[in-house]
Amino acid sequence: LWTAGGYVHRRATPDAPGAWLEAELAYQWHDDFDMAAWAGYAEAGWIARTTPWTPSLSYRFASFSGDDPETSRYERFDTRYSGGLDQWLQGISINKVLTQANRKTHRVRFNVAPTPTLNLTLDLYNHIANEKNNLGANPALGTLSSRDLGDEVQLTVRWAWSRRLFVQGIAGIAFPGDAVKDATEGEAKPWNTAQLQLFWGF
Repeated sequence: LWTAGGYVHRRATPDAPGAWLEAELAYQWHDDFDMAAWAGYAEAGWIARTTPWTPSLSYRFASFSGDDPETSRYERFDTRYSGGLDQWLQGISINKVLTQANRKTHRVRFNVAPTPTLNLTLDLYNHIANEKNNLGANPALGTLSSRDLGDEVQLTVRWAWSRRLFVQGIAGIAFPGDAVKDATEGEAKPWNTAQLQLFWGF
């Protein structure tokens, strides 16, 4: 399996209000069979650096290709060990049920920094399947009845306790879409994730 990717980022003006743009694109192919898969995201945002708490607001669209069963070519993107809350990971709670492949996601993010050592981020996600064929994911969701996968709300808290200690807390709740509800005969309920991390530098 081969993956080639590119990344571009236009940063906001330092110490002044401004916009930023960010995008990444990856393409996959395989030596042993016909494969052409892709994934990527594009984000635009604005930060008000001269306003108290330096608020910022951004929108990002991300997409990971799924396999079209009507073609002989394999198109499902293999996310491998992808992660990173600000890179490839599209919602911490929805990923407990769904893989990142065969999914497009709309994300709206609001961020504030009440103090120089405290940062708060609120993310709102909407998840949609690229293909109803979802083989390779959770077996119960191998074939989707709908492209509506669900929504998610996520809060991230970052606190620099000291120069050596950094605390990060994450809480998220996912709301099942029609595809998940149909796969569970209407029994699916919202599920949540809570995570606390302590980083020590030395």
